[in-house]
Amino acid sequence: MKIKGFLKLLFSRLFAIALTVILQVVILVYYLSELSENYIYVQIISLIVGVIVFISMVNKNMHPEQKILWAFLIMAFPIIGTVLYVLFNINNPLKKKFIKYYELDIKNISNVANNKQDVYELSNGYESQFKYLEKMTGLNLNKDTNIKFLKDGKEFYDSLIADLKNAKKFIFMEYFIIHPGVMWDSILEVLKEKVKEGVDVRFIYDDIGSCKYVKGNYYKKLRKEGIKCYVFNKMIPLVSSYHNNRDHRKITVIDGIIGYTGGINLSDEYMNLNSPYGHWQDNAIRLNGKGVDNLTVLFLQCYSLLSRKRNDIKPFLYEQNKIENIENNELVFSFGTGPKSVYYDFLAIDVFLNLINNAKKSIDITTPYLLTDFSITNALIAASAKGIKVRILFPGKPDKKLVWSFGKQTALELTKHGIEVYSYTPGFNHAKSFLVDDQIAYVGTTNLDYRSLLHHYECGTIIYNSNTINDIDDYFEKNYLKSKLLKEEDLKVNPLTKVIISFLKIFESLL
Repeated sequence: MKIKGFLKLLFSRLFAIALTVILQVVILVYYLSELSENYIYVQIISLIVGVIVFISMVNKNMHPEQKILWAFLIMAFPIIGTVLYVLFNINNPLKKKFIKYYELDIKNISNVANNKQDVYELSNGYESQFKYLEKMTGLNLNKDTNIKFLKDGKEFYDSLIADLKNAKKFIFMEYFIIHPGVMWDSILEVLKEKVKEGVDVRFIYDDIGSCKYVKGNYYKKLRKEGIKCYVFNKMIPLVSSYHNNRDHRKITVIDGIIGYTGGINLSDEYMNLNSPYGHWQDNAIRLNGKGVDNLTVLFLQCYSLLSRKRNDIKPFLYEQNKIENIENNELVFSFGTGPKSVYYDFLAIDVFLNLINNAKKSIDITTPYLLTDFSITNALIAASAKGIKVRILFPGKPDKKLVWSFGKQTALELTKHGIEVYSYTPGFNHAKSFLVDDQIAYVGTTNLDYRSLLHHYECGTIIYNSNTINDIDDYFEKNYLKSKLLKEEDLKVNPLTKVIISFLKIFESLL
């Protein structure tokens, strides 16, 4: 079985493109090294360029752990380090294109929420958190939204398929992974039927996220069915930071009145029909009401980028499509994060830090990858030192063993400071959620690793003043009962492994 998987990878499109990119870097470095050895002026120029790049990097508003990585590479391997830094940090074509559409639609929804001051008053001590998000994203805190927590992939699927079948005007879907099987095939059949009914169906999927499961021209197949489909960051055999920024979001918007987001992709393992790592645990939320508007904006921004056409957002907003008045005081704020210059670089980190630092009694976190940076690690330790109960749910069976090994070292550091880390023994925990003081929650797509926090386009939703909080609390408690509370001896590794991990930790920000 392992040999079959290896051969499949060896002849895959991803491997071919990765090999091409690596060869380009090797050839470039080789010729620069040859020139440097044979011509003194090339050595001098290389030294000057290296110093300029190093100084530029030090003064750049970059995450500290990333600076350590590039400083090490530039000092240890001047030519290789400089070339890699320039290639992966200066060539940002996607961001340049994305910024053209970033302001799209924001002006149409920003600061138009009814009874804005009343909404702030409902937020009590979290007003500053929501104002920060409004300032940094241009999106809105909303009430008048029914929120439902979906505790697993089956519950998500049943709810989603029913809503898709009832769509009357439009369906927007944006997912990191689509994988033909029971889940995706049945959703695709509904989408095809909706196209025949005259429903506007638009779909975005990430090329690298889905490359193991669908061919490079799969989007053409969907277009033939009448689905307006685009591929995010289509893989190209050229060295570029273009490949580094993926669309890791999971969004569905139906008729502007119903929205979904969370950790669940469109693949059978999320329903535990074909899970390679034991029981696959995940969650999502369903929104019905004004709060869907933010998800609509996030989708249309990305769709406009890929289609290179500006979309008038007004026909897709809740007020233009609602069929009933929803009035309640449940607060919801969906937002997107991603690399600059599209977003403030540390938005996701700041959101989590604000949640952690505002905690009074408890913090519950579920994440598949525990590669927290210094700021989040320190905030969690400080919270525990203040007497706040901090619990983290971590996979029992990993999908990425190297990342899991790093996560175990993070967990070891946290347990030393009284933080409870639980191993989800039934299998792989893929959910990404926060619950603070049993009052405010985050459900989204962002993992606690550098990929999600710094490099990927992600999305998530803050929930407050909602009965859904009770369901999320119940979700955590039930999963803790299924899990093992890890002790220091469970997380310790042999000296050789510790030395290897310590060295590889320099490259942690690339994982």
